[in-house]
Amino acid sequence: MSSLGPLQGTTEKLGLNLVNFDWLAWHDYEHDNWKEVDTLIYTLLNKIDLKGIWTNNLVVFVGEQYIDEEDYSTWRCTVDHTTPGIPTTFTEDRAANPGRWQEITVNTPYYAGAYNNNFEYKINDFVS
Repeated sequence: MSSLGPLQGTTEKLGLNLVNFDWLAWHDYEHDNWKEVDTLIYTLLNKIDLKGIWTNNLVVFVGEQYIDEEDYSTWRCTVDHTTPGIPTTFTEDRAANPGRWQEITVNTPYYAGAYNNNFEYKINDFVS
């Protein structure tokens, strides 16, 4: 594909720049791509309340989601609590306290209680 300028075109779905790396200021156009991707990921993560990697001695709240760094599974907190201290792993904590966490997969429903018009629900929440 040849180009007469900084771009060779854009992607079909998101309109990201297809950058011509032979162009002097190609990095400006590539930075625009990363800004768009950053915003998209941030927006999606906000909707699912993903907080990051689970750690010891962490105060967690119902609805927050954490990643198990041992197997990269994602888990939703179902009871407000403080995670145990070192050397307890996330796997050990879940085994000792099975009611505190629910594994999240693509289609995992989560019962969020009775409907509340003033509450912002997450993806896969269902209410009564």
